[in-house]
Amino acid sequence: MRAVLRAAAMLDAILAPSWERRVHSFAASIGPEGAVGSLRDGEGDWLVVLFPPEGGAAIRGFAHESVMAPAVDGDPRPGLFAGLPERYAWVRDATGWPEEEVTFCIWHDAGWRIGEVRFPEGEADPDGSEQLLASLPWDADRYVAFARDYFERELDGEAVAAIYAGAPLTDALIVALAPEAKIRFVRREAVEIGYPMASTKKKTKKTATKKTAKAAGEAKPKEKKAPKPGSAAAKRLEAVARMKALKGFGEASFRVELKGHSLRMMVHDEAVVEVTLTEGGLYEELFDLVKRTISNAKN
Repeated sequence: MRAVLRAAAMLDAILAPSWERRVHSFAASIGPEGAVGSLRDGEGDWLVVLFPPEGGAAIRGFAHESVMAPAVDGDPRPGLFAGLPERYAWVRDATGWPEEEVTFCIWHDAGWRIGEVRFPEGEADPDGSEQLLASLPWDADRYVAFARDYFERELDGEAVAAIYAGAPLTDALIVALAPEAKIRFVRREAVEIGYPMASTKKKTKKTATKKTAKAAGEAKPKEKKAPKPGSAAAKRLEAVARMKALKGFGEASFRVELKGHSLRMMVHDEAVVEVTLTEGGLYEELFDLVKRTISNAKN
């Protein structure tokens, strides 16, 4: 049942971005209580299934036209939750629906069990559980039929079967089911549902071996364009050249004079460069110039 609800919820999410249009839902985790799947037929009938971490399942359902429905026969029948194990308490105590909306509760505890309920005589399906459980799309073919009727879409049977088999979700699989679907949105929904996804990381090309590189021949380095005469870049290059020509730089001292946006670097009391800096990159250009000049002068 868990796999069925998860698959149906994933398919609904692909076909219907809007929650209001979906019939099936699944949350991989609602907290320590475990995972929850549900079905809502849009006409007032619904069921919710809790799958606690310890295993098992508990189903709470509401069939509004059944003879067990409060609107037909007063308050909910007593004993519906009698004997319910504590690990399933969420289906009884959760506040996501009106307290009176319950016509059946079924749980698994060394077999499927129900509470101490007295059913009206002469009713084949007094609590509506048989009809609601039968409406679940228990296999891929049933989901295809459901989608044809509800969404008015003819789905790719193989793609639906792949989802039911738990195949990792790929972009191609999403497109095969709904070409108009938004991939990122569907993937986010898959995370909430807990449906497996194929990796989206692109494979990087392997670097060529030395032998391959040698056979291919060495590529000629691209020639660097000379900076525009008089530009800051040209002046930096001139400064580097002049610094390299200076001897004994290791024992020399230098200072930087900054006036407004004008920068002068003095070495041996000689101005080796003077540039005008832009306001936005003033300090960045200053530090870059000092570092580059010192590094190149020491080499």
